[in-house]
Amino acid sequence: MKKEMEYTIRNLSNKDLAKFVKYESMLSKERKEYANFWQVVEKTLLSEEDLHRWFQNLRKSILNGDTVARVVEVNMEIVGLCTIIRHGKWQETSHVGELGIEILSSYRHKGLGSALLAEVIKEGKRRFEIIECNVFSINKHAIKLYRKFGFKKCGTWPKHIKKNGKYIDITLMCLEV
Repeated sequence: MKKEMEYTIRNLSNKDLAKFVKYESMLSKERKEYANFWQVVEKTLLSEEDLHRWFQNLRKSILNGDTVARVVEVNMEIVGLCTIIRHGKWQETSHVGELGIEILSSYRHKGLGSALLAEVIKEGKRRFEIIECNVFSINKHAIKLYRKFGFKKCGTWPKHIKKNGKYIDITLMCLEV
């Protein structure tokens, strides 16, 4: 019998800076080992100072009502982050939010991503009319997760990423809420 994992999903708060930096540092180690989005796109990893600045900007965006952000914790440690960030500052695109989700690799495929995504979408429905996301076309697990929540493929950026002479398409997905 599979043991249920105990976890908590909650808002990202100002008190989370140290936990957030630790979480991002663990993700950075994973990025060196796995060819995920950030490793492919970024040449260098973010410094602790950059992480502090990014965290403060994220918190400011949350307080302004432009971002929904939730973390999932296991044993009082952040193991995942999910955000919906308002797409641009223009009134014409203010109804669109861009989804981002990351779970530490050792916590994937345990239902945490689904639980986290459900919470963020629930709140996102109050602030946005459309939630969109971009995902590697080869990331079948993520595409399956997004479809489970009603996202539909709305396009492809062919050969959008090029690394070591290999191309990766990006699948664009949208959810009208």
